Amino acid sequence: MKRRTFIKTSIAAAAASTVFKPFQLRAQGKKYVFGFSQATIVEPWRVQFNKDMQKEADKNPEIQLIITDGQDKTEKQVADVESLIQQGVDVLLVSPKESAGLTGVIIKAIDAKIPVIVLDRNVNTDKYTQFIGGDNVVIGKAAGEYAVKLLGGPGAAKGSSADRERQKETLSSYGEEWERNRRMIGTMGSTSSLVKNRALSRYFNPSTAIGSRRRATTR
Repeated sequence: MKRRTFIKTSIAAAAASTVFKPFQLRAQGKKYVFGFSQATIVEPWRVQFNKDMQKEADKNPEIQLIITDGQDKTEKQVADVESLIQQGVDVLLVSPKESAGLTGVIIKAIDAKIPVIVLDRNVNTDKYTQFIGGDNVVIGKAAGEYAVKLLGGPGAAKGSSADRERQKETLSSYGEEWERNRRMIGTMGSTSSLVKNRALSRYFNPSTAIGSRRRATTR
């Protein structure tokens, strides 16, 4: 299993075991319908995500889970979410393909008084019920720390002149804090993907990256 897939799958498994728990306590004979809008099933970790969600739902006879496949197309996923809203699901779960593209329909669901749980990738609004996903600050810090080690220490990485020019112009536009980070991690250049993957596998603990943030109250 690829490292990124392992990390994503760990987060997905944690999310799957979390989202149904409050409704187990509330059920008392009522059946709850959960609609899960998945962005795609092309990526292996998303396939496993679906399996984990279905496995957890099957443990609870009071819960019905509907999973849709956005087919890696934003417009298809938006249509899926709109369909779930029209079906009157009790809870809507969304793992967005694109943050901006799914924002409007998530607001529409909230306005329809449907609790919305956003998974993995956030959206461009605070109007959702809860977010469960990786802490990108933790991931970025781990990548930076490993980059320093892999490339020989602060400022040791050379890179090409084009790499240095692009990075200097990009980071300088973000002020002094980004400049301090530039001095710390040096220039990663064409090794950046390798650095990130190794950092994730060696330094990243999935248990520290499960984020859960509550937003708008819907019911």
